Amino acid sequence: MGLLRSEQMKHGTLVLPVDRARHFVDLIGSCTNMQFEDMNAKDMHRPYKKYIQRIDEMERILRFLKEELDRVPEAQVITNNTDNFVQHADSYKLDEVEAMLKQTNQDFLQFKENNAQLLEKRNAALEERYVVQTAISSMLQLSAPSKMWCAARMTSSTMPQRGRCSRTTKEARAQEAAHLRQCSATSQA
Repeated sequence: MGLLRSEQMKHGTLVLPVDRARHFVDLIGSCTNMQFEDMNAKDMHRPYKKYIQRIDEMERILRFLKEELDRVPEAQVITNNTDNFVQHADSYKLDEVEAMLKQTNQDFLQFKENNAQLLEKRNAALEERYVVQTAISSMLQLSAPSKMWCAARMTSSTMPQRGRCSRTTKEARAQEAAHLRQCSATSQA
């Protein structure tokens, strides 16, 4: 039933004045090994119902944070340190602890959302990179024979041959430009 139960328990009834109940329960809880059970759990008109709901919500947040921290390989979560908690119980205020937990929860939710967005952007960038690499390699495979043919033709037609006079520079440039246009047209097709 509870986290601290280690041996058989017996039920008993404790009647306390309402104005001093908190003080007595703190003393009994810190000085003895006793677990309290709410006998009015089914009653819908309990005076501490909103506090119990707040504590349930804080427990939910703590479970979420523990699950998130368990996924981090280097994170250490200290648990079962109840003696230290009981010794410093008077220094904890429910409102402050609740505010701190809610802020930490919001931070973790923001971290999770940012991480998901970063992973999505990274995956999109990797996908785009692989698409571009595939397109470049396929273009190189398709255009490699025509480029080699164009380069061979260009070097043989523009280079002067032995024993002949070289053409004028103007004619060679015009022929080279026409040849480049022809090569680019064949590689686009």
